[in-house]
Amino acid sequence: MQGQTTNFFLAGGGEPGLLLAGLAIADELSALVPQARFLFGGSGAADECRRVCHAGHEYVAFGNPPDSRRSRMWRWLWSDRSEERRVLERLQPAAVISLGGAIGETIGHAAATLGLPLAVLEQRVAASPATQRLAAKASLVCLGFEQTRHRQVAGMIGELVSCGALKRVA
Repeated sequence: MQGQTTNFFLAGGGEPGLLLAGLAIADELSALVPQARFLFGGSGAADECRRVCHAGHEYVAFGNPPDSRRSRMWRWLWSDRSEERRVLERLQPAAVISLGGAIGETIGHAAATLGLPLAVLEQRVAASPATQRLAAKASLVCLGFEQTRHRQVAGMIGELVSCGALKRVA
């Protein structure tokens, strides 16, 4: 199995900056899994694409163009997730990591439907609605703040983001 690529899919978007944490996660996973390949899914915002591609990773845009006046949220709420499922089926990732936002949530639901391991990263102190909805389907919920443990919704579990938590996903 040596030399075989291990794919990871990191998704987030709908809010500025959600994919940036994914770059740090990709760096940590690269140290743990030398043959790792990372594909990022986002909103298609130029800054997101530029940063992800500059770091040497692949990027795919989901939903309406970022400059569209139509609300992306409505697209994600009523999506049948077929586009997302096709990408995940083609990639066959070892794990899917939801970084938050409407896109991260939709990709997370698609991953759960396909039976793929799902990790959810909560980047806020208070658990977002997307994290709350995905927590029951996730293999791992990573919390960025110790205070989040005390503000959890019933049934939500989590660990602080660390190399140890990332090793379990890998």
